Amino acid sequence: MDNLEKWIQVFPDFPSKGILFRDISPLLADPVALRIVKERLSKSIKPFQPDYIAGIDARGFLFSTLVAEHLEIGSLMVRKSGKLPGKIVEKSYNLEYGSNVLSMQIKPLNKKKVVIIDDLLATGGSMQCSKDLLESQQAEVLRMYGLRTPVAILRLVILLLPHVVMYGCDVDMLECFAGTAVVAQPLFSASIPL
Repeated sequence: MDNLEKWIQVFPDFPSKGILFRDISPLLADPVALRIVKERLSKSIKPFQPDYIAGIDARGFLFSTLVAEHLEIGSLMVRKSGKLPGKIVEKSYNLEYGSNVLSMQIKPLNKKKVVIIDDLLATGGSMQCSKDLLESQQAEVLRMYGLRTPVAILRLVILLLPHVVMYGCDVDMLECFAGTAVVAQPLFSASIPL
C-alpha cells in the first residue's frame, strides 16, 4: 500500500510563526497520488451510502468533488464567509492562529446523509463548524474525513469523536483540549495510512 506522506511537504512557521504547514500541492500534482486518495476514500465512504460529500474551503473541495463524482453523488461546498451568493447560514470557529467563519448555501437537506471531507485535520475546528452548519439544515452527518497530523491527534474536539475518521489511524483513543484521555470505538477497521 502506497504511503501518501511522501507527497506532502512540510513548511515551518507558515502562515505564521509556530505553525507547521503541510502542503498537499505535490500530492495534487501527481496522478498516482490523486488516484490513491480517491480510491481509498471512495472505498471507505461507499458503504455508508451518503447522498452528498461536503468539502471544506478550499482544499477539501479538491478531494470531495473527486469522491462525489466517483460515487455518482452530489457535492456540497462549505466556504469561507463572503464567498457564496444567495441565502446562506454562517458559523465561526477557532483556528490554531486565530478565528474564521464558514458558510454554506441554505439547501433542502432534511435527513440527507452527508460525509464531510477536508484535506488536513489540525484542531478539528473547521470540521466541527461544518458539521454544525450541515446539522442546522437537518442533514445527517455520517462521517468526517481528513488527513491526520500529529497535532490533530492531541487536539481533536471531543464532540467529533463519534464521527471523525483520520487517514492513518483507527480512532480508538484520542486526547481532547483539556488533556483528558477519551476512548471511543474504532469507526472501521480499514484505516487509510498517510
